[in-house]
Amino acid sequence: MAYMVKKVLYLFLLTLLVMIFFNLSSLNIPSDKSRYDQSKTYFSETEKEFGLAKYEQNDIGIGMISYNNDMILLKDVQPAFELLISEMEKAEKNINMEFYTIQNDQTGEQFKNVLIKKAKQGIEVRLLYDAWGSGLTPMSYFNDLRENGVKVAPYNPLLSGFLQGRLHNRLHHKMIIIDGKKAFIGGENIGDEYLGKNSKIGFWKDTGIIFSGDAALSIQQVFLNDWLQSSNEKVMDKNFYPRNPDIANKTVTIIPGGPDSSLTDMSLPYIKLINNAKEKIFIVTPYFFPNAAILEALYKAAERNIEIHLILPSKTDNKIAQIIEPLYINKLLDHGIKVSTYNRGFIHSKIMIIDNHVASVGSANLEKLSFSKNYEVIGIIYDKEIIHQLQNDFLDNLKDSTTHLPTSK
Repeated sequence: MAYMVKKVLYLFLLTLLVMIFFNLSSLNIPSDKSRYDQSKTYFSETEKEFGLAKYEQNDIGIGMISYNNDMILLKDVQPAFELLISEMEKAEKNINMEFYTIQNDQTGEQFKNVLIKKAKQGIEVRLLYDAWGSGLTPMSYFNDLRENGVKVAPYNPLLSGFLQGRLHNRLHHKMIIIDGKKAFIGGENIGDEYLGKNSKIGFWKDTGIIFSGDAALSIQQVFLNDWLQSSNEKVMDKNFYPRNPDIANKTVTIIPGGPDSSLTDMSLPYIKLINNAKEKIFIVTPYFFPNAAILEALYKAAERNIEIHLILPSKTDNKIAQIIEPLYINKLLDHGIKVSTYNRGFIHSKIMIIDNHVASVGSANLEKLSFSKNYEVIGIIYDKEIIHQLQNDFLDNLKDSTTHLPTSK
């Protein structure tokens, strides 16, 4: 009997160690085929039922490309927050939101009150949050929403995620979709910290974008697929996928990524963008732990005499970044790539600008978790006006940065 108890205990501890290893290691767990199949089916069904942009391979990667769009660039967090609140107040049918981090503070309370207000008006309201990123938010916050008519679901609860070896598979999206007509994506979460009200971090710089038109429908698909995976509620309702009138002739590709399959590796769109560059590449990212393929693409672009300039934070909220990023910076400088560090506060934008032709804005950082373990979404933008605004904002950020000149070869 004692032998059997010891054997069971040994097997339990061995299993626990294996799970800890997989959760903490950089190894990729085999793709979640059940989720992948369910997601593929959902995208296919909604495309056919509601005449949406197809989820397919295009010139940048696998995503939904649409042409009937307009957009507003959000480059300052306080005006962006006020605009999002205003747009949510105007909702007539539904509001869908998902965020990595939702904090129980003044900003989180304001968002909560708007959602409750709209739910009481008869608007369908859904909120999806990541169980890890919002792990410090008390359940009373989410229960208050549920009790007032808001549908709420966590993504990847911690215990089940740990037992499956998928604790690192986090929902890193930041999005709000209003009536299927307007949709926000970007880098900003919900909380005082993201409005620069955290005294330890200080000024917060972030970038987002509001799409009006068919790109909003594609983002709606991404949300409702995530909702299906987390709540088992399959939404097939035309009120979520309205026919948009002719808005503007602006092209956008919405690319979601995650560990469902190798095809959704979020480094692939960035590699394609870098490889397509002819003159210049501007990058802003709060965390820079790229994979070998990204580094190789940047090095080859530098060999083609492409002007490459990165902006990274000079101070960060990530202790690992403080140690590792200087090593990457030195490698970039050795290859003739310019790097600047932002001094005004913490820069959290996730942007890549290629020539005067194309740019990406979204939730994905240039680091390995975003590439293979997190669920991310980016918008690939083909609009000279927005790209010009992004370039000007990049140059404004340089004024508050220290530039490290490339080393001579």
